[in-house]
Amino acid sequence: MATVNWDSGYTKTLTIASGQTISSDVLNLAGLGARRVFSVSFRSPATLPETVTLQTSETPTGTFAPYQSGGADIVLAVGESTPVTDIIAGALRLSAGVAVAANRVFVLVGNARM
Repeated sequence: MATVNWDSGYTKTLTIASGQTISSDVLNLAGLGARRVFSVSFRSPATLPETVTLQTSETPTGTFAPYQSGGADIVLAVGESTPVTDIIAGALRLSAGVAVAANRVFVLVGNARM
């Protein structure tokens, strides 16, 4: 699992590696500033038999917890683009909950605002 820093670019990728890893790379949002709100669209791979949820933490090395909207965990659907608005967190990652059979690569397109 690697840490990906969000910088001036609008697109990043997070990968859940094949095998025993159940969590993706960590996206470090700290560079956006403490008063920034982040919105992102998660484009899921065409093959995704596992249930994948969004998790957030205060820091990239902190304890991650499921991120919810309307009282339900945000789940990413196979081959779909899932928009998530108004994320306030220091870091985020994706979790399959089980080991994946092959690399699962997610493309993120996002923007930060005050």
